[in-house]
Amino acid sequence: MKKPHLKPIVDLVSAAVCESPPSPWETVAIIRIAGPLAVGFVDHLELVLVVSSTGTGLVDCATGDLIARDRDDTSYCPATLNVQGLGPVSGTVVRVAGLHGGGLSQETTDGWRVERLTLEWPIESVLLFTPGSRIFNVLSGQAHEFTKIFEESGVIACGFSPSGSTLLLATADEITIYRRELVDNH
Repeated sequence: MKKPHLKPIVDLVSAAVCESPPSPWETVAIIRIAGPLAVGFVDHLELVLVVSSTGTGLVDCATGDLIARDRDDTSYCPATLNVQGLGPVSGTVVRVAGLHGGGLSQETTDGWRVERLTLEWPIESVLLFTPGSRIFNVLSGQAHEFTKIFEESGVIACGFSPSGSTLLLATADEITIYRRELVDNH
């Protein structure tokens, strides 16, 4: 079914060029992963647990460094979307998102937002919106500012860490970590 009222959004997103997120975001790492299944942030730490077909890894979001790896890990449960932590976070249960469902936070407390749009299946666009901006602002003539950070098929998960200082994009063959310094206004 055609939706002519959405044409301005389709045209705008289709015309946008993929690029790195705007300041204050910086690319920390692009990590090649064989068969990623799910990712999840460790609560209150800027660490991400990555579950793949070749095991589980724990990555430091500030540096992109691999902190711990377990090639024999079998703790991932697609039914509950939980994984046992490893290395310095062993004994913790990490909630993940990926091929079997779940989701990472789509908005930070200060208003940055990430959205996945499928305009022509199977291609997905991942858009990063500045605070206060939304895709539907286009329809009402309000300000809209976004950056298309990805456009292909194979998005596994994308979203923010609980602190809002890390943005993670997991695709069929890599994990991209973006970071920003948070300003404390208190």
